[in-house]
Amino acid sequence: MNQKFLIIAALSIVVGFANCGGGSVYTGEQCETTLNGLFEKIVAAASDEDKAKFAPMKATLMGKLKKDCMEGKFDLECLDKANNIASIQTCLK
Repeated sequence: MNQKFLIIAALSIVVGFANCGGGSVYTGEQCETTLNGLFEKIVAAASDEDKAKFAPMKATLMGKLKKDCMEGKFDLECLDKANNIASIQTCLK
């Protein structure tokens, strides 16, 4: 159940970011630092089973989220405060 939720949430986020635009632009370093912190929070809160399932998704999500971050598609401060995959959507501009 949790794996299905994570996958559905991740896909929803990727599709949501693909349909948004505008806003200020952040550097790759700013985005990567923030996203790495977010992924650390997600992994820390996950069960051992979910941690193993999340690892392969991280690379895919990181690439897309970093690109969207650098294009200014979401509020970086909000993203820094996010603590799970679902909360990322609240940071869209």
